[in-house]
Amino acid sequence: MKTHTVRLHPEPYAAVNSGRKTIESRLYDDKRRQIALGDELVFASRQDPTDVTRTRVVGLLRYRTFADLFAHNDSTKFAGASADGLLQEIRQF
Repeated sequence: MKTHTVRLHPEPYAAVNSGRKTIESRLYDDKRRQIALGDELVFASRQDPTDVTRTRVVGLLRYRTFADLFAHNDSTKFAGASADGLLQEIRQF
């Protein structure tokens, strides 16, 4: 079992910390390919890196596009209002 640190901007960090955001969306790059079921994710606030929330990986979702990911999952699990809104947000990054 491994531990992975994920840095988040204040708003998404607050959503993870409060339990409103239960799915984190990332590109499936070399770094994310190292994440496995049961691993620990340590979410750290970019604003205050000492402010952390620890979670366990209970599932991995892989989609070809973010549009597919958001269309096939409840947007509230991403702390978003709609799939279209989530796509607009992800394009900022």
